[in-house]
Amino acid sequence: MKLNDIGELSLVEKIKKAFGFEDEYVPVPIGDDAAIINVRTGNYAIATDVMVEGVHFDTSLVTYYQVGFKLISSNVSDIYAMGATPEYVLLNVVMEGRRNEEDLDDIIDGIKDACELYNVKVIGGDVSSSLSGDFLSATVIGPAQVGIRRSGASVGDNIFVTGHLGCSSAGLDQLKAQGQTLNVRYGDPSINGMDADVFECIIRHALPVARDPKIYKDDVKSMIDVSDGLLIDLKRLCDASRIGAQLYKDRIPVSKGALKIAGSLNMDVMDYAFSGGEDYELLFTSKRDEIEGCTLIGEIIEKGFYLSDENGNRSEVLPGGYTHF
Repeated sequence: MKLNDIGELSLVEKIKKAFGFEDEYVPVPIGDDAAIINVRTGNYAIATDVMVEGVHFDTSLVTYYQVGFKLISSNVSDIYAMGATPEYVLLNVVMEGRRNEEDLDDIIDGIKDACELYNVKVIGGDVSSSLSGDFLSATVIGPAQVGIRRSGASVGDNIFVTGHLGCSSAGLDQLKAQGQTLNVRYGDPSINGMDADVFECIIRHALPVARDPKIYKDDVKSMIDVSDGLLIDLKRLCDASRIGAQLYKDRIPVSKGALKIAGSLNMDVMDYAFSGGEDYELLFTSKRDEIEGCTLIGEIIEKGFYLSDENGNRSEVLPGGYTHF
């Protein structure tokens, strides 16, 4: 059945049924003109993100389930980057009426699995039809004791990053080379016959999991999530803190999968690492010299933006990465 045939009221009921819950802090959930939450004392972080067909996703390369899952992960990543804890989601779904009901069901399934992963609840939102292309947006809300900002870095801080860099953009290029989606969901095993390292990069693009800094956030002075690329996001942090940075090229963490994909496509893996977007890793500064599970990739300096190679040679670097305009 097409969405045009379902109608708005039935579509809203479908979403309401999918995300129904009882919570003492949400006296009015989905179904009214607005949700009501009983805000406890303290600060709350609020982040919103949008995914636009043709800009953020291509359904010839990713599934609707993956789009829904990624929508939540990208917003949760922003909340984590503030040192906050995600709790509630406002959801907006705008789709062409010619889409199949199964497409909406897949989006809902992806959102539900992500919400279960991060322990967040959908409390409301809006639906609309589109004459051209699909649009999804989410607003995530959660408590933040103080809030970790981009502007907290100071000279002498070390620069750390979680995970590997460039996986998502390498995974996207691999999907483009294959010319088809991988119909996998969160938690599915690697596909038989596919290189496990390459599969990991594809999953990092299609089904990213946001990094929770709770075990070390008390040692973090400034933080940003890597959504547009290492260099451009680090430059944003530096600009906010009014300082400079020096990166160590030989310490930039890249995965085996990204190396394999770069080799097969005749690409420079460091281009993926420096400028590839949608990694959703956390980039932060700290006075500590070592943090478990994270890689020290540079240091904060008074001014300038530099890259040092394994021989100690330093060169100025331009902050490239994804921008919308």
